[in-house]
Amino acid sequence: MCLRCLIFVCVLFVAGIVSAADSFDVAGGSYRAMREVDTGGKGTVVITQFLHHGLINLAPRGVDPRRANEGACVLVTTRAKKPVPFKILQLGPGDYCRIAFQPEARTSTYHIYYGVPAGKSAAENVKIPEWTATAGLLFEARRPEGGFDMNNLESVKKAFESSTKIIGADYVDTVYHGFNPLTLRREPFLSRYTGVLNVTEGGRYAVITSSHHCSFLLIDGKEVASHPGRHHRSWDARPEILKHVNLTVGKHSFEYYHATADDQTSMLVVWQLNPEPKPEKLALIPTEAFGGGEIARVAAGPLTLADEAGAPDFEFRIMGSVPLPGNDQQMVAVQFVNKSAGMAARGKYTWTFGDGLTSEDNAPGHIFLKPGIYSVELASQTASHRFATVNRIEIEPLHRPLDLKKEPTLEQYLTVIEKYDTAKLQADALLQLIEAYQAKIDRILNPSASELAAAEAALIEGTAATEERPAARERNRPRTQIRQMSQEQEEVAKYRRLIAQTIRNALVENPDFKGDAAVYKLALMGGGIARDYLHDPKLAGQIFVAAAQKLTFGEFSAECFALAAEVSLEMQNRDAAKRFLEQAERKTSKMGQGRPISTFYRVQADYLAEIGQGEEARKSLARAAETVGARNQYTEQIALQGSASRSAENFIREKNYDRAIEALRTWQVEYPAAAYDGYITLLFARYWMGRDQNALAASLVNRQMTLNPDSAYLDEMLLAASDAQLAAGNRDAALAYLSTLIKDHPGSPLVPEAKEKLEKMKSEE
Repeated sequence: MCLRCLIFVCVLFVAGIVSAADSFDVAGGSYRAMREVDTGGKGTVVITQFLHHGLINLAPRGVDPRRANEGACVLVTTRAKKPVPFKILQLGPGDYCRIAFQPEARTSTYHIYYGVPAGKSAAENVKIPEWTATAGLLFEARRPEGGFDMNNLESVKKAFESSTKIIGADYVDTVYHGFNPLTLRREPFLSRYTGVLNVTEGGRYAVITSSHHCSFLLIDGKEVASHPGRHHRSWDARPEILKHVNLTVGKHSFEYYHATADDQTSMLVVWQLNPEPKPEKLALIPTEAFGGGEIARVAAGPLTLADEAGAPDFEFRIMGSVPLPGNDQQMVAVQFVNKSAGMAARGKYTWTFGDGLTSEDNAPGHIFLKPGIYSVELASQTASHRFATVNRIEIEPLHRPLDLKKEPTLEQYLTVIEKYDTAKLQADALLQLIEAYQAKIDRILNPSASELAAAEAALIEGTAATEERPAARERNRPRTQIRQMSQEQEEVAKYRRLIAQTIRNALVENPDFKGDAAVYKLALMGGGIARDYLHDPKLAGQIFVAAAQKLTFGEFSAECFALAAEVSLEMQNRDAAKRFLEQAERKTSKMGQGRPISTFYRVQADYLAEIGQGEEARKSLARAAETVGARNQYTEQIALQGSASRSAENFIREKNYDRAIEALRTWQVEYPAAAYDGYITLLFARYWMGRDQNALAASLVNRQMTLNPDSAYLDEMLLAASDAQLAAGNRDAALAYLSTLIKDHPGSPLVPEAKEKLEKMKSEE
């Protein structure tokens, strides 16, 4: 080989583009990845943790994954590749791994090897030295797989030992927990604490175990205290849980079993030496009694792959979470830390968070909109190569905030998530985002008592300078309040626009946007906001049509097409309404029941009335009433409709049009047959007139005349239609409505008013 070629190969080798080997061959086994751990000479038991990017996964169903991977897929050695005793304490959730090992004297550097190299088999004959350490109190947790008796130690013990749903294990200071320390989930679980209790002062000890649901304490294999059954933790030293045991100086085996059948957790053991005449200074068993001082926790070093020169590596930390009203899934903030080394540390980084969003920051913070397992990728791109590592991580709210005084707020999270590229989010995540926006709207419109007090204090402070001039204060305060109301309205409008536009963008621009339940809910929410609060029927129509085209469940799709038709009627576009109703009908089950089918028939009735087909319109309206399903008795329905009508009427009179349309839509959906009577149509006409949609208000009257020419409210509608047409500048149409009222309803008490208006209009010609 020429010198130039030799130099080139050497450069490639040093750069890592050509690998000397595709595995780490150690103690008779082959492994793909390695991490170095420096103990600093601390501890007789060392604990470390890392993300294994999917390389530790050899456990078949029903087998403890920790034991299945020990040796075969994971090995801990000295730097000289000598195996040391170790245990896999926890695998999961996601790609999380926790390991404990016994260090050797005068040796501080260790290697953790893991993963099976491509094309090779898992190691079979690796010998792991026997575990001999007795230091520390080991906590283990498992999920129950069947029923057991919480009043019986043997039943609880058997349930724990037989469970194959392993959560994991870790060393803890003592028996004192208000949550499961191995997971952020709140769920039923079984637990066991085991260790060696070193008694330094012999005598008679008072002992109490107190727990949420059952707990049992064994020393030297004998039950010495218990709190059986289902109950909350007791704060009193009641006789049934206060026990006494004689303990000699020296080491004693210690076992503690606990089980909870709900999402609450609490367990503790307290003791006191020679409590005469009664225990008054019960205290937790100190961690020193279990040799806790010999437990060392150290960080694992960066990832090294045998078959790749550079591999990105990262860690993460959950920083906090914010709940949403009426939603058990919180938004969770996470800080990522880039631990990449080697060639991967020289590239340009790209993070993909598994929720559709990305970042190019070195160590980004990210808010996950809902808990779950996410596949997070960190990629490093150099001029000639792309390195990438994917870890599955579990995102769950913390059991408690890191700092109670700095608990995050919805407003802080909103400043971040408002900048998200929402077109990339999947439906369930987007729904969570929308609910965050809606929570902000609700908070503005319905501030809590504390927020109101703060606002009032700010208002008083702002007017303090005029305190000696009452007249000036009274003049200024209304302007301040009006200005504040205007700001609130602008902020509400901002978030409503965000909701509608975000939903529209996701439905129209994201071809992978799927999930019938979430898409349906988003469509109703976004389309309704665009139509009724933003008064943007075009945007509403885009949302309804895009959702209808994505939905696979026929009845959901039919309702969205029908709502698009309803918006078209409001825009007085009959052709579009007809087209959307035809598409809806193709999606409609003839035997269907419920809101989606009822909506289709209700809108179809409106369209038929619009084009003058009264008989068919009445049939369709009757079908809408049949399919919606009567949830109340007839008298209750009358009462509920009366309440809805009074609410809508009052809101229209007060010009509170947002509340008015809410009441009208609810009434319309739940009692579609109300359209035949006509009062709801009259209120809709008045609502649209209040919104300066006078032509639409008049068209509703025409529709009602076709649907039910005998409506008791038709005279009021004709008078309202006349006012609407006059306001719209259609003087001839206004005259026609007045003439119809006088001619066709001679007995109406509104005839004198109609004649007066008619004469006045003619005199102005």
